[in-house]
Amino acid sequence: MENSASAAAAQLDNDFLSTRFKWTIENFSKLNDGKYYSDVFSVGGYRWRLLIFPNGNNVDHLSVYLEVADSAFLPDGWSRYAKFSIAVINQLNGKFNVTKVTQHEFKARESDWGFTSFLPLSELHARGRGYLINDTCLVEADVAVHRVLDWTHAKPESSLCTIKVARDEDFLNQIGKDFYFDLVDFDKVRSFLVQKKMPFRSFKELVAKDFGIPVQCQRFWLWGKRQNHSCRPERPLTRVEEMQSVGQLQKSRNEANSAEAKLFLEVELGQHLRPMPPPDKSEEDILLFFKLYDPLKEELRYVGRLLVKNSGKPLDILPKLKEMAGFSSGEEIELMRKLNLNHMSCANFWTEHYISWF
Repeated sequence: MENSASAAAAQLDNDFLSTRFKWTIENFSKLNDGKYYSDVFSVGGYRWRLLIFPNGNNVDHLSVYLEVADSAFLPDGWSRYAKFSIAVINQLNGKFNVTKVTQHEFKARESDWGFTSFLPLSELHARGRGYLINDTCLVEADVAVHRVLDWTHAKPESSLCTIKVARDEDFLNQIGKDFYFDLVDFDKVRSFLVQKKMPFRSFKELVAKDFGIPVQCQRFWLWGKRQNHSCRPERPLTRVEEMQSVGQLQKSRNEANSAEAKLFLEVELGQHLRPMPPPDKSEEDILLFFKLYDPLKEELRYVGRLLVKNSGKPLDILPKLKEMAGFSSGEEIELMRKLNLNHMSCANFWTEHYISWF
């Protein structure tokens, strides 16, 4: 295996440095199952390497990742942010190079990041396709690293801000599995490390690229803490707030000392699960989140959310809730304002299912 990096890093702007790294992998078809590392290369003084699973990381695709090479030796609390692309080169026609782009905040729990399903193995090994010539595979990575990467040495007034974005997918994956009382664990949601001076409208474009949600289909909510110390999306951002920078929004929430901001991304799905613009919201509308508890199975799961009138009655939304939960119109459910798992698991209720809202 041969490796090479550009002799000098190219300066993208005042905040980022980038390097192109080339990895020549010979005798590719003879590589066994498992993972293989490239040589270590540096970007802006930080050490990186590529990681591949030539026969797939439990998938029938080539798996490729970027990894912090010295993660085992870094101090507690370290964090590095990088924008990067990885390409498998088509050695017959460059137009057919397979390139994927992403960005990530690397930390101890996520010291590598990339693409588990990068390229189908059938296509990679197909004779005449051009990805394996003389049993050699060429991989290139363009890595751009922020100058301020290690939070253990960053100043409190750093120019960076971490924005954590929770979505319905996070509630679905966590509620009833890792989380019960609250909605989400923010340590397990997508985070973006951006400059505080970035306009929020530019951040929405970044989210559009990362999640595949068009800007016009995004509505962001600010989180608020309740008296019971749980957190819920409190209100959507105003037009004025969306015209501000990320740093201004952070300060307005009294989060200036936390170096992070927390948001909920509301996305409405139409036909074929395609994103659509969110519905208009009046002052009377409130956003409710629903969890379903099955006392027979003693299982809790996230059902969804509804934008409802504050003056409305719970029974008005019962048909919609049954549809969301996958129940027939004649099935009995009971709505509850607050869920107490210990109480429900031992009480003798006459209804079959319980839906709580927050």
